[in-house]
Amino acid sequence: MLTPLINDLCIISNPNVTIKRNDVTVSLPGALCAIVADNLAAHSIRRFFKSFSSIHSCRFCVIRTGNLKVEFMCNSSSLRTVDKYNNQVSLASHEPFC
Repeated sequence: MLTPLINDLCIISNPNVTIKRNDVTVSLPGALCAIVADNLAAHSIRRFFKSFSSIHSCRFCVIRTGNLKVEFMCNSSSLRTVDKYNNQVSLASHEPFC
């Protein structure tokens, strides 16, 4: 289903694509800058798990799955960040497994 899009992206990423305008020829590579998708589509594109039964099912924030029906927007305190991730990894590495 995505083969035509992928083929087009490969073509525009080639730096040999030229644009001619007003006696000037410029070679510019193209790129994909954004993909708009819901969780299921975004997870499918990157081959992530498509089961949303975990405690935090949103990949953008840490709102609990049970609260997703009442909390419609992520605020800055609930967004996932690299610092929050590193902190969670640090905390998990110090917790006993039993």
